[in-house]
Amino acid sequence: MFIAAIALYIIGGRYFVNKRKIMSNQSLIISSTVNIKKNKNKKISDPKLRLKQYKSSLKKWLSNQDVFQKIVWVENSDFDLSYLSDYSKKISHKKKIEFISYFSKENEKQSYGGFGELEQINKAVELSDLVGDFFYITGGRNFVKNIKKIHLNTYDIQCNFNRNLVYTNSEFWGVSKEIFRTHLYPIMIEEMNKGAHFEQGLAMGIHSAIIDGAKWSPILPTPINDGYSAAKGTRYMQRWPFLVRFIKDISDQIHYKNCITSNKDGNHYYDVTKI
Repeated sequence: MFIAAIALYIIGGRYFVNKRKIMSNQSLIISSTVNIKKNKNKKISDPKLRLKQYKSSLKKWLSNQDVFQKIVWVENSDFDLSYLSDYSKKISHKKKIEFISYFSKENEKQSYGGFGELEQINKAVELSDLVGDFFYITGGRNFVKNIKKIHLNTYDIQCNFNRNLVYTNSEFWGVSKEIFRTHLYPIMIEEMNKGAHFEQGLAMGIHSAIIDGAKWSPILPTPINDGYSAAKGTRYMQRWPFLVRFIKDISDQIHYKNCITSNKDGNHYYDVTKI
């Protein structure tokens, strides 16, 4: 049984490598908030601890991977990012990195959490010189440990679903600038104003884009997130031990094998209009 699972894992990985055109030199948007008000929904609120975790994550993105050569660090509490900027210059790397800090003028509900993250992405898209036609997003305290093994491609959206397609895994995902502006951003604002979580709004935006002809694909292998959850204060690696990650990765390879929205033959394997 175990040997069969490994074989399926290898075959699944080869399938996606062969069927997708690998992309390179894509930009990465990293969102952060150094100064945050204490509230019951945020276990990690100490600015010094948050900054320490951001610093650790930044070092990994600069030193431990060559997938993203363009990095945009965006912060929404008007914190002076010269500290991180100066720190990045001490690290040996060849990446282009841009720091954007601003103060959110929205109300407290929209400044932090889901609204804040969405606003940060939008700010990076509007203000950055490095964000191109396609970009990926992750949180400031996260690093994708297996980023070198993930198969990036030319699809409009790359994101994994869960909970019967009504939620997404938002720790790491990618989207084209056009789809973000026309579908994700406006729909996510609308859904979140109704009380939806960030991950729910993102799922709705993706479904809308697919209906209008956008191409979607899952992210495989499953990203191994190495960092901390600000909401729960726990480390991602502790929540997903090695054996659990291994089994989940095999399961995702099998589950998502034919779930891309289009292939070279033009067939659509995923169509929310038929659900």
